[in-house]
Amino acid sequence: MTKIDVKKMHSRELRELRNMIREELDFRADVGTEIERRDLEKKECLSAAKWSDRIEKFSEIEERERIARYIDEGVTPI
Repeated sequence: MTKIDVKKMHSRELRELRNMIREELDFRADVGTEIERRDLEKKECLSAAKWSDRIEKFSEIEERERIARYIDEGVTPI
């Protein structure tokens, strides 16, 4: 569609075109927002998984240290 085509259009047709364009832009904005939200959730999930791994490793180290203390003290760990 050229500028000349737009100039030849009736006001009613221009309003309809404007409304269709607004609806399309709103739809695209909604889709973009949804994509951004999903990307953010993925990042949060990955961060949570990494955090869980860190906690698990920390717990393993802490358990080894606890067992080592018992061995040093000559007490059998429970």
